[in-house]
Amino acid sequence: MRNIILSIVVVILGLFNITAFGQGSWSLQTNPVQATQSVGKVQFVSATEGWVSISNDFLLHTINGGTTWSEVTKPYSGDVIGSMSDPGLNISFINPSTGWVLKTFGTYDNPLGAVVYKTTNGGTNWNRTVLSTTAGDVGLQIQFVDASHGWVLVYNMISGAPTFLKTTDGGTTWTPTNGTGIFYFVDVNNGWAYSAGPNMSPPYTIYKTTNGGANWTPQFTDNTAGDLNAIQFTDLNNGWVVGENGKIFHTINGGTNWTSVTNTGITSNYTSKTLYFMNATTGWIGSKLDQSNDNAIILKTTDGGANWITQNTPALNPFSISFWDENNGWFTSDDNKIVRYSVGPYSNASLNGPWLFYRDVTPIDPYNDNLSYCVFNGNGNITDFSGFGGPWTGNYTVSASGAINGIFTNGNESFPFSGQLSSTTDGTGIADGQNWRLHKVANPGALKDKIVGTLTTPNCGSRNVTLNIDINGNITSVVGLMGPVTGKVYTDLGVYVGFMRTGEPPFWGQIAIWGYYNNNNLIGRIGLDDGGQCGADIELLSYLVRSDNPPINTDWIPNTSLTGAGFESVTFTNTNTGYIVGSSGRIFKTIDGGENWTQQNSGTISNLITVKFPDNNVGYAVGYDGTILKTTDGGIGWNTQTSGTIEKLYSVFFTNPSTGYAVGKNGLMLKTTNGGDLWTPLTSGATNELYSIFFTDANIGYVVGKNGVIRKTINGGVNWTSLNSGITTTLNSILFTDANNGYVVGENGVILKTIDAGANWTQQNSGVNIILNDVNFYQNVGYAVGAYGTILKTTDNGTTWTAQTSGVINGLYSICFTSINTSYAVGDDGIILKTTNGGGSLGLTEVPMKNKIIIYPNPNDGFFCFDIKEPAARLQIEIYNQLGQKVYEATNTDQKVTNEIYFEPQTKGVYFIKIYDGVNVYKDKLLIK
Repeated sequence: MRNIILSIVVVILGLFNITAFGQGSWSLQTNPVQATQSVGKVQFVSATEGWVSISNDFLLHTINGGTTWSEVTKPYSGDVIGSMSDPGLNISFINPSTGWVLKTFGTYDNPLGAVVYKTTNGGTNWNRTVLSTTAGDVGLQIQFVDASHGWVLVYNMISGAPTFLKTTDGGTTWTPTNGTGIFYFVDVNNGWAYSAGPNMSPPYTIYKTTNGGANWTPQFTDNTAGDLNAIQFTDLNNGWVVGENGKIFHTINGGTNWTSVTNTGITSNYTSKTLYFMNATTGWIGSKLDQSNDNAIILKTTDGGANWITQNTPALNPFSISFWDENNGWFTSDDNKIVRYSVGPYSNASLNGPWLFYRDVTPIDPYNDNLSYCVFNGNGNITDFSGFGGPWTGNYTVSASGAINGIFTNGNESFPFSGQLSSTTDGTGIADGQNWRLHKVANPGALKDKIVGTLTTPNCGSRNVTLNIDINGNITSVVGLMGPVTGKVYTDLGVYVGFMRTGEPPFWGQIAIWGYYNNNNLIGRIGLDDGGQCGADIELLSYLVRSDNPPINTDWIPNTSLTGAGFESVTFTNTNTGYIVGSSGRIFKTIDGGENWTQQNSGTISNLITVKFPDNNVGYAVGYDGTILKTTDGGIGWNTQTSGTIEKLYSVFFTNPSTGYAVGKNGLMLKTTNGGDLWTPLTSGATNELYSIFFTDANIGYVVGKNGVIRKTINGGVNWTSLNSGITTTLNSILFTDANNGYVVGENGVILKTIDAGANWTQQNSGVNIILNDVNFYQNVGYAVGAYGTILKTTDNGTTWTAQTSGVINGLYSICFTSINTSYAVGDDGIILKTTNGGGSLGLTEVPMKNKIIIYPNPNDGFFCFDIKEPAARLQIEIYNQLGQKVYEATNTDQKVTNEIYFEPQTKGVYFIKIYDGVNVYKDKLLIK
């Protein structure tokens, strides 16, 4: 049995904290210091890990969803510190590792100043910054929007004077700024606040800032009695304010208009002190009937306040709420309680039916050898699991609290599993140091159809097979293999996974199926557990088509296959004429909008990375070995220019046909003012790789690169100054749509935006954590492309990004527009994608991967051998991790009878190897144990 399939079984050892959209309830949790401390702000940084501030000491911490809380020791034992429980705004975590805690020196009755504690390793260590030692000063509120930008409100209990402070370096230094009251920022520039103070009388005003707090503009004035108590925005448009006398105000246009919400069922006798919204539609408000000993209620909406449901609680007035997802929430209350919302109770029936298990990547990657399924019968028995070497069965139990225990077995081997449920349809968890998800299959038979494919093995020949699947997902018969046959194909979340047993032991007896689907298009593989007899224990590529429904590719624009090419950059000079550059000096041109592509003579075999045309005829391409090429006749001829370097050049940009810039390795920057006849070095001020350069006019330009570098020039490259990106992640592409508005993309799904010519950068929510390679815009519409065929689209100038279905899993490196609806993207293995309706459907040219690598052993520890079917004199070898990051490279490697590689992997898991022999590209997976 393959070790990778065993790892799928072992993954259940850490089994999953699960999220769903079911009805749950609020229940009390244990407060270990309830006799001496008051609880304050609560914030959860995952489904299991959270923090609560306590009044006269430091923090409470949980790593099991609040089942148990431990008291965190003060990081500086000599400090006498406390904090105000109400309004409880003194914790701000931006991720599980990095957070800040605001405390007050002295006690609530005798405050003596304010201090901030910061951790960057999840609370193991803390650094301290003293903000004030003035008698009467208390630390009232702290909020960070990223690793650099944060705000603090210090209030003097004696004089009533507030002090507002701001940091742009993560809290190392704080400078005074303006403010108007309790605030909430959605990014480094945009924030809202309401006027507030002890027993303050009306009017109450809501203010807005668009420059990080330097200036505030009044938006709305409430002249009715009753304090405002809490404010939150989920984005630039949607915000809420709650207060006494049943007050709830809502805006959907950034505060231009505020509407009083009166459909919740509460009256003016209620006070609301806290709220928490996950997004524009789903949120909770904690409310309490005044002058009553009744417990508080939680108001919940899932449609932006159009409708509300009331949830009962076992505590009094909540003053802090934190939700991780719709089924896992917590609040702290006036009566010193910690209360949790969760779905339950549970039983064995909670796991009834088929479930997908998959690696926590976005989008889901079926090819990471961790997509599988398990079938629970609801009575404590496991009836099927899609592992090799089975059949696998087993048993399990689920307690009322959601605790899971059980065992998998195939008769020879057994594997225990345990975990904790918190919903009935979805989940997350950590296993073997990696994040996973669990999802209950909602529609097992979504792929009722025929699936036709070919199994090709090195030693056992080929089989053309047709799988017939019924409405329930059962494989009813197979053409091309002997029966009897049993099996299922489960479908959900845009992926499918199945397993089949046939009457052809030993080599063709067990077959796994998995891949993507999008309407009529299937992209998938069939895996053969052949014990190594047919070549190697690896999955074997199968070209799958769906035959019963309308023909595949009906809505797709065809492109000519460009075999053996790896594409790095695409550009168009008009709606029909475009150019692509890539590996081994390849340049292709189209004059008919991508219907046909013709290879041009570049005169080089160096890999080309970027191509740009400042006008219809003059173009430049740069790449490896310091290569710079120029054409003056639309690509009919390309001439090599003297760059003066042999370093890699990653990007080129011309402000006119004569003046241009190129950047590359180790901060290299070149400039020409005569069309490339002479290139001269510039001092960029960077020492690491520079990956992209862009100019907004003849003088103002920007470069980005490794370690979050963004630099700017205002004098045509003579001098460059560093801009604060706020991150250390590698940045791969930069683009400006005008003099002020710019975008940057990079690793870990990073998208940055500036609206002030780079003075400030705001991180956008991309929804992915993979590498993004390029960004481009046409008016307010933009695309970002990256690893695993990722295409993200925005139609609101980058405020929101939505993933599109590209239909491929290849890395995409470049995208360009010819109109607002027509775009092209290129990437690995000759991929060319085209859309003519703004991404509604994308045309695909894909080079079939017919040439396989034979890798042995696989799995391995980083030391392995490989053979390829067509030996070549020289090879280029690259290995990538699952984020698309290159972790190993060997160029001009001699081809040998036995090729040995040891690349010293940093972690276990799945890697991807790509070998190029000058003509063919070979790709496969490495499994590192």
